[in-house]
Amino acid sequence: MLQCIASLTLPGFPQQTQVLRHALKGVAVAAVSYAPTPAPSARPSFTIVEVRLPYDPRASPQLTHVPLPGGAVTALTLVRSSDGEDLYVLAQCQRAPDADEEGGGATATYLYKRTEGEAPQDVFDDDAIETNAQRHAYIPYGDDACVYYKRLPRPVEDDGLRWSCVAPVTTLETSVGGGAAALVVAAGGGGLTDRPTSLQLLQVQGTRAAPLCTVELGSLAHFVVEGVLPLPGTSDCVLLRCHHCVVAVDLAAVLRRAKAGDAAAAPLQQVWQWTPHDRLTAACVLDRYLFATTEDGAVVQWALDGALVASSRALAGAGLRGLHAAHLTELFTAAADGLYQWDYQDLRAEMAAGVPGTSALADYPAATVRAATTTNPFAYVPQRLSEAALGEELLAMGGDGGVVAVVGEYGTLQLFVSA
Repeated sequence: MLQCIASLTLPGFPQQTQVLRHALKGVAVAAVSYAPTPAPSARPSFTIVEVRLPYDPRASPQLTHVPLPGGAVTALTLVRSSDGEDLYVLAQCQRAPDADEEGGGATATYLYKRTEGEAPQDVFDDDAIETNAQRHAYIPYGDDACVYYKRLPRPVEDDGLRWSCVAPVTTLETSVGGGAAALVVAAGGGGLTDRPTSLQLLQVQGTRAAPLCTVELGSLAHFVVEGVLPLPGTSDCVLLRCHHCVVAVDLAAVLRRAKAGDAAAAPLQQVWQWTPHDRLTAACVLDRYLFATTEDGAVVQWALDGALVASSRALAGAGLRGLHAAHLTELFTAAADGLYQWDYQDLRAEMAAGVPGTSALADYPAATVRAATTTNPFAYVPQRLSEAALGEELLAMGGDGGVVAVVGEYGTLQLFVSA
């Protein structure tokens, strides 16, 4: 069961959110980016919310607004260093039309590092200070200590690819300088853009994020990738959520080809497919299963070997916008009207008694889905944990372990922890 520990109002219309537990520092961190605004005085930024010792009932969230030297954020992700010591934010923004920075292009990508110590005078540049309250320039922790997110001096080379999503997936040994680095996968292009759908691999280490290669997705050249998922327990594969399917990309093969200078296209390994009339909105991997939510309110479960296991339309029409699972006994989904917890139910007794499942795949009208599997009952039952704020729909959700954040369309952010 989740317990709400904080409710905040953010200064903008949220676009996406991510959550990461920084275990070595004892904090939970949520990053929220904002949708573009027509107001010229509104400096594009993202907000970092930190909770030190989040499971302590006396914990109080602190936030800082981080400005970007470009336009609206297109994608961002929280990245933990390979040794777990450092925390970064990798953010890409649209380059401002009047930008005079060298190396022109439609996008600009920057790396921010979480820094502890005394706040320097130049946490922000002069024009940023004018549009960001000083009290939000850093997070105070004690009399003289504080935390702030410092933009590292080298912009990241993004090959002009406008990212649709980005996420850290694993660590890898570096050939330059030795040691390990965090591997980040970004996806972009496709759809109405002028580039085919592509993946960009970057390594984050020390004070820089260096590009490794950019590869096209071949048969997915016109699909927009909407989510990047690491596959727990392996660094050889990454999952991509595209419209009504999830595809597996052979990451090991991409890295081998990149080292050989022959990374022209990314080889696909496997596909998990739903009906094309109901777009997937979120996905996560847990144990041996892949779970996904859909635009029409379905929750779908596949086995990682490709078999469709079961689905539920208990929230049909709710419009699910997020999904998180820390273990197989419960799932959490964000719908337009609130946050739902799905509790695992042991269905063996019901099946032995001849009681039919109420949320079997046969309930779903897609003939292709019915033909693909048997009518297995979905082993989770939903209950609403929290309602959305009055007049506001939930827009996005992020989670890591027992920490979950949900944001509403007008800027309400709620933080939950496992009770």
